[in-house]
Amino acid sequence: WDAVEVCTNRIRDIQLALVITRLFEGDGGPIYERLLKENVLGITPRGSMQHEPSPDPFLRSMGLWLLQDYSGSLETLLVGLKHSSDQSQPPNTAIFNFYFYLRSHPLLIRRK
Repeated sequence: WDAVEVCTNRIRDIQLALVITRLFEGDGGPIYERLLKENVLGITPRGSMQHEPSPDPFLRSMGLWLLQDYSGSLETLLVGLKHSSDQSQPPNTAIFNFYFYLRSHPLLIRRK
């Protein structure tokens, strides 16, 4: 966990931290899940929202997808659009494209 903390807190490189955890313990290990929950989604081990979630809707969506929360991955793309404080900028069309792609993904359709 120390190497992961150095990557996230000092270097600010979440991708390197994810690579280290996947090399060390494989997919879906406890450190991998903790890294995604705390640093991407802002969820502490007790389930409370102590950290600020990532402002990037794509990163949040991918984090939820990797944690196998497929419907949450889809919904988080729309949350950023609802709470957007800057109305002068048009919404990012890539978010809509990604939303429509995920909405028709077989893993999400099977869960319904």
